[in-house]
Amino acid sequence: MFTTIPAKPTFPLVLLAAALLSGCTTAESFDSRSFAADDIRAANVFLEKGALSIQGDANDVAMVEARVYGYAGKEEVATRNHDGVRWAADVQSGVLTVNGGSEYERAGVDLDLSVPKHTEVLVEAEGDVDLSGLEGLIIASGGHIDLQNSWGNIQLSADGSIHAEDVGGDLLFAADGSMDVALLPLDGDRIELLSGAGGVELELPFGVPVDLEIWGDPEYDVIVEDLGFGRVATAPGFFSGVAGPGSVRVEVVAVGGPVHVRGSW
Repeated sequence: MFTTIPAKPTFPLVLLAAALLSGCTTAESFDSRSFAADDIRAANVFLEKGALSIQGDANDVAMVEARVYGYAGKEEVATRNHDGVRWAADVQSGVLTVNGGSEYERAGVDLDLSVPKHTEVLVEAEGDVDLSGLEGLIIASGGHIDLQNSWGNIQLSADGSIHAEDVGGDLLFAADGSMDVALLPLDGDRIELLSGAGGVELELPFGVPVDLEIWGDPEYDVIVEDLGFGRVATAPGFFSGVAGPGSVRVEVVAVGGPVHVRGSW
């Protein structure tokens, strides 16, 4: 049944890509740092330009791998842009701190981190952020954010969109763009999804004792699949439904796009 309410290695040698892509020359180099995983309880990453990936795992060694790049129409300018990139990684008092940035617009550093899965993560980035395999406190801001196979107290803020899959815990997701999330909540979890444009696609397991409340844009549809609700209330741009004891609280606020809540087994 559907309820429808009518109404977004260190390599010191710079590698120059001779092949021109769209008239662009690339200068790039690669670097890495390794640390004892037992020395890390938290990771703080501040990245001005570039993409970021953080993977939680059970290895004895934590790794930070970097691709430093500079783009330009001329080889010498690409090299200058590359050489203007700065990045660093260090561990102090159990905190892995990684910084990256550039003084030139067409340059930056892409970072791949591998850390213990229980590492507390704090991210401030301008580019895309991929997070996976993490458990615990996660606070991240970025352009577009992708979160997978993670659980904990998680706060995400995206200038673009948020995609999440197989995620549970106490969640606060806010995106200026669209949101597509498949959640695996447990009793007592509190979840809040805020979308500025593009709409929300939300997947919840059938049978979860959800207390769901949706505040949508009356100009767009709100479509909710029956998750076993015992009580339902609707109005233009609004839905409220409670299944069982309603011990999983989910609130969705969406502006400038539709809301679709679907079930999964």
